[in-house]
Amino acid sequence: MVLSLFQGNKKSISIVLHDYVVRMVEMQGTDFSSVKRISEKYIPAGIIQDGKMVDEIGFFEFMQQLVTEWNIKGKTVKFYVPDSTVILKKVDIPPNVPEDEILGHFLMEIGQSLHFPFQNPVFDIHLYDGEENKRKGLLFAAPEDELVKFAEIFEGVGLQPIAADVSPLGVYRFYHQLYPAMVEKSVMFLEFNLTKMNIAIFSNHLPEFIRHQSLNVSEKDWSFALDNVDEMKWTFVGNEEQLWTDIQDLVADIERIMNFYRYSMHKGEKSISQLVVLGDHPYLDEIASRFNTTLDVPLKVLDAKIPVEWTHRIDRKYIPVFGLSLKEVE
Repeated sequence: MVLSLFQGNKKSISIVLHDYVVRMVEMQGTDFSSVKRISEKYIPAGIIQDGKMVDEIGFFEFMQQLVTEWNIKGKTVKFYVPDSTVILKKVDIPPNVPEDEILGHFLMEIGQSLHFPFQNPVFDIHLYDGEENKRKGLLFAAPEDELVKFAEIFEGVGLQPIAADVSPLGVYRFYHQLYPAMVEKSVMFLEFNLTKMNIAIFSNHLPEFIRHQSLNVSEKDWSFALDNVDEMKWTFVGNEEQLWTDIQDLVADIERIMNFYRYSMHKGEKSISQLVVLGDHPYLDEIASRFNTTLDVPLKVLDAKIPVEWTHRIDRKYIPVFGLSLKEVE
């Protein structure tokens, strides 16, 4: 749906890149029964920072080795746009613009009525009916340069990029597959990773709010080891007292966002119905407990309940990459 810059078939791998790890799911279709393989690998420090590629040579060499190690040369690949670069805007669609000319219309509006904090934006628009049947759109934009860098290196190591997506959409796609009855509710997703977090609010299939923010933690505050099934297990080696102080501050931030959503965005007529917590943070259950005891909203910790046969339980850290794998590519 979003930022589908390339075309291809449905047989693909899906790759999620964080500053410290790459995770992959290989599927033969777009349902969980077609899952063939899941894998992850540590990314050396200094190659990816805040989701952006800062060492192109290092990333090329890393991916070259990874393609050989995972035996994925020639595969088509889906990937996420760096979270820190994504912009979400609500736009009005002029009534005289035909549907097949809407993207072209907004391309002409860049620098006029449409402004972005970066040059050369690439974007896609999801259309929906607003009040009084007025045409509305959700416009997702990201800097083209960042996407092209990843796509070119994927191609350079023998992969075929077919789609770029936005991670909150992937998470919602996964959640909706498991809980379709929640579609009319206003659901807030909180994805906690080692050094970052994503906040997103969805209602009626539409994202109404997204935010990416850094935690007051660096990669140096974490160390990792491989367990007996080659899964990465992270241990916090930083200031734990400061960590929990920061988490408590985040609870207050989320409460403010919930109030903003209810009173500023919806004039008191709509509020958050459920909090969904996910991510690869080792303290995720403890974090969820802090939120649950403070915020008066039902809370669910999202697990990877995937109906496929594996020799070990699939970890919840794979949820975003499974959500990406569910993305249809025309």
